Amino acid sequence: MDNRPNTTYRMETAESFFRFLIEATASEMPVRHRYRLLREVFYHAVEQCLTDCRITFSGIFAKTDYILKEHGMPSDVARTIHDTRKILFPSRKHDMNLTEEELRDSFPYDLKGTCLLVKYTSNVQDIPEALTRLFPVTDRNTRWEKYGTEVMRVVVSTWDDKTITASREEDGQEIRICYDESNRYLTRNGIGDWSYLQDILRPYSQLNLVRVRIKDGIYFPELIIYEPDCLINVSTIASCFESYAESPYVSLINRLKPQASSMAIHLGNIAGMYLDDTVHGRTVSFADGMCEYFHRNALTMVADPAFGEREKVSQLYADARSQKATIEALIGNDLPLAIGNYDKDAVVLEPSFFSEVLGIQGRLDFLYEDSDKCIIIEQKSGKGGFVPVSSPDYNPDVPKIQESTGCSSCSTGHSSSMSSARTLSPPSTSCSSIPNTAVDSSPWLSRPTSSCVPSGCATCCRGARATIPKEDIPAC
Repeated sequence: MDNRPNTTYRMETAESFFRFLIEATASEMPVRHRYRLLREVFYHAVEQCLTDCRITFSGIFAKTDYILKEHGMPSDVARTIHDTRKILFPSRKHDMNLTEEELRDSFPYDLKGTCLLVKYTSNVQDIPEALTRLFPVTDRNTRWEKYGTEVMRVVVSTWDDKTITASREEDGQEIRICYDESNRYLTRNGIGDWSYLQDILRPYSQLNLVRVRIKDGIYFPELIIYEPDCLINVSTIASCFESYAESPYVSLINRLKPQASSMAIHLGNIAGMYLDDTVHGRTVSFADGMCEYFHRNALTMVADPAFGEREKVSQLYADARSQKATIEALIGNDLPLAIGNYDKDAVVLEPSFFSEVLGIQGRLDFLYEDSDKCIIIEQKSGKGGFVPVSSPDYNPDVPKIQESTGCSSCSTGHSSSMSSARTLSPPSTSCSSIPNTAVDSSPWLSRPTSSCVPSGCATCCRGARATIPKEDIPAC
C-alpha cells in the first residue's frame, strides 16, 4: 500500500522542508496534525528523489530502501529512517494505531528520522538548531527487534550461488539468506533445487521468507516467495502438474493450445448456472435454463464437433438434469435446514481469496458466512488423482481413482464425480461448518480457506442414462 497523502507539492528545497518541520514542532498544534506534516514531508522527500528514476516500486518501503542505498547512508542513519517510516506509514501487518500519548513520546524520534532523510537526500551539511535541540538523547527502544518468524519481507541487494544479501522491511537491517543445499528446510534435505533463483533475482527484487530460522547470523527459511505482490492464480500453479511431468513448461504449453471446449466443461458451466439460480431463488425450468445457456455459448458449441452428435448432446441433457436436481435438493433444501437461521444474503458465489504471504490467489465456488459459522462448498471435477512421475505407482495408462463411493442404485463403487466438469454431493451429504475464530487464526490467507468438500456422487451410475424428451430440447 502506497499511503499517498492528498496534498500535492512542487519541488522543494531542504530549507523549505525544514521550515515545514519547524512548524510541526509548535506545542499548540495537536499531535496528530504534527504527524500529518511529518508524513507529508517524508513522503514528498522520497518522491522528489525518484523524479528521474525509471524503476517502478511497489510501495513506500521499497522506495525508501532504494534511496538509502543510492545515497550510501550509514547503517545507523538508515535504521533510524526506517523506524520513522514504519511509524508514519504502518503496513497492515504492523498497524499500530498509536495513542496520542504514544505519538507524543515517539515524536522526537520521528522528527529526527525525517530530518535525517531530508539532510542526506538534499546534501546539506547541517540541520537547523531549532530542530536538533528537540532530538532525543538516546536511540529509540524499537519494537521491531523481535520479528515475526512466520513471514519476513526483504529487498534483495546482492547474491551468489549460496546466499542472498537483502534488507529486512522491518528495520532495513542487512541479512544473509541461505538457499543452497545446506538449507535442509528449504531443499527438504537436499531433494529440492533452488539454484534457479540466481537467474531471476535482480537488485531490489522483493522476497517473502516463510518460517525463518537463524543460525550463526544466517537466515534459513522454509520457503522463498519471489515477488509476492505479483499474485499467481492457484489454477495456473495446478496446471504445472501432470502425470507425465511436473514443470512450469506444462502450463506454458497449455496456454499455447486452442481453448478447450468439451461436454465436461459445458456441464460444469451449466452446474454453475443452476447453482446461481438456486442460491438467488430464481425459479427457472430446465428447458428454459438450457436454452439460455445455449444462447450465451452458441459460438463455442458450433465450434465443438461433439455438439454435432445427437447422442452426446442427449447425454449432456441427462447429466445436466441430474445436476440441477442435486443442486436444488442440496443447496435449496438441505443446506438451509441444516443451518437453521439461513440467510441467502450471506451467500457469496465465487469469492476471490489471496495470500499475501505466498503470493497466490484463487476463487471458491460457494461461501456462506454468518456470525458463528463459515461453510464452504466446492464443486469438484471428475478427474483422476495426480500421480507424480517419481512415484512407484506411476502408470500413465492407468489413472488413479480419486474418490470411490458406493451408490444406492448400484452394488459397486465408482469414481464419485463421473465425467462431469463439476459435481455436487447428493442431498444426504451434510456440510461441516467451521467457526470464524478458527478461520481468522490462519496467518496464511486473507480470507477463510478451510474447505467443506462433500464426498459422494451427484449422478448415480454410468449406465443409468435418461432419454431426453423431445419437448425438453429447445429450438435455439
